[in-house]
Amino acid sequence: MRAVRLVEHGPAPLAPEQIDALVRDAHQRGYTEASAHVARQIAEQREEANHLREGLFRSLEDAVGQAVSEVRAALPVLTMHALRRVLSRVEMDRTVVAGIVEDILAEIGPDVGPIELRLHPSDLALVRGLDAQLAASHPGLCLVADEALTRGDCQAVTRYGKVDARLSNKLEKLSAALCPVS
Repeated sequence: MRAVRLVEHGPAPLAPEQIDALVRDAHQRGYTEASAHVARQIAEQREEANHLREGLFRSLEDAVGQAVSEVRAALPVLTMHALRRVLSRVEMDRTVVAGIVEDILAEIGPDVGPIELRLHPSDLALVRGLDAQLAASHPGLCLVADEALTRGDCQAVTRYGKVDARLSNKLEKLSAALCPVS
């Protein structure tokens, strides 16, 4: 063999500047692709977080609505229970009984003719001195003791009918107003 010659097949060797340019291009391409991939992942995570947040808020709204409904349903019952407990501890004195009598007479109104006002005997004893004052504005008023009534109860009988101002009756009316039957 006299001369051997090596022949390369393939691209010509690249100059260092060309290699640097290719590396920069590859780096930029990788950076761009990675940035796009990360941006897609961030957008997907945001969408998932928004979906979870909306679900959480819907759940909270439902829970709050349910709690409000339960409180609204329980409040009248609790109010009536508290009112009954408070009223059971109210001490009947002259002022309280006079207020009860004035309320029923105001409900009846003036000029209805004779009025028979029925009170528990202990309550009647407390307002005995008011007869004259009440008779001036309600001629024909007659205060009567009634053992069937409890303390704080009052009933009036006029020619037009009976006005029931018993405490239990008032509480029933209030309860019906607060807790209407659906």
